[in-house]
Amino acid sequence: MIDEIKFRGIDVQTGDYKYGLLASHSKVSLDPKEDLIPVPHIGGYEVLPNSISQYIGIKDSDGNDIYENDVIKITLHNQLADLHLDYEGRIIYDKTAYRIIGTGSFLDNTPIGEIKTTFQIKVIKNGERNNNN
Repeated sequence: MIDEIKFRGIDVQTGDYKYGLLASHSKVSLDPKEDLIPVPHIGGYEVLPNSISQYIGIKDSDGNDIYENDVIKITLHNQLADLHLDYEGRIIYDKTAYRIIGTGSFLDNTPIGEIKTTFQIKVIKNGERNNNN
């Protein structure tokens, strides 16, 4: 369950990530025949629509916030079995839970809440929204 609702998006002016609440404002047009265009803002900054991701309410093993579409590394380490496995995947939201996809393993489509206590999770890349998801 998400205790803190916040978003991240890339500022159209600087290319830097901005963090905060998400709002949508309309672009003003001087031409009365032009439609108003909704423009997303985060923390008062105009951001690229496809860069917007929501915080999923979980931090990685280094204490970094994990956002939707982030690429994460999941590590399973068992000294007794001399086993060390690394998987990379992306976080998506599928209307019921935040899930991991793209690992090519048993972890695909697993809700992240089910593995956060069993595996080490680390954000390795901030992800942008894929229009197919």
